[in-house]
Amino acid sequence: MAMSEKLTREAKYAIALRMREAGKKYSEIAEALGVREQAAWGYVQRALKWNLRDSAEIVRARQLEDINVAKAKLLALEKWTGKDALGFVAILKHEAALFGLDLPNRVIVEHKNPETDTQFHQLLYGLMTLLAEYPELQEKIDDYFRGTFGTPT
Repeated sequence: MAMSEKLTREAKYAIALRMREAGKKYSEIAEALGVREQAAWGYVQRALKWNLRDSAEIVRARQLEDINVAKAKLLALEKWTGKDALGFVAILKHEAALFGLDLPNRVIVEHKNPETDTQFHQLLYGLMTLLAEYPELQEKIDDYFRGTFGTPT
């Protein structure tokens, strides 16, 4: 049985956080704990939620160092490929997220209104009843949607 299997989850989180504070990469943390790199990242994130602000600031500073090194490597290139440009944008996005400056891609607002929901359900029921009684209406509806939205692929 490996040493990491004997540790509690909380102990793994604490070890992962201390290793990250010491400047270890997530791949090194993952190897030490016998987990995947993604799990090591998750351990650090959970540990940060449980620890004081100082730990978060230390890890943020380490992460910023990593980001600056990655940016410097890309900026040192004489010629960029499309992949390099996308990588640079991803680094900038990660840097913004590090400081809480990222915004959600979309916000879904759900509003329930029993009156309009009931009306909508009655409309759908009436439409289904009409289509059952007059199948030729379905063809006209299909033609309308094909003309409006194009032919489905």
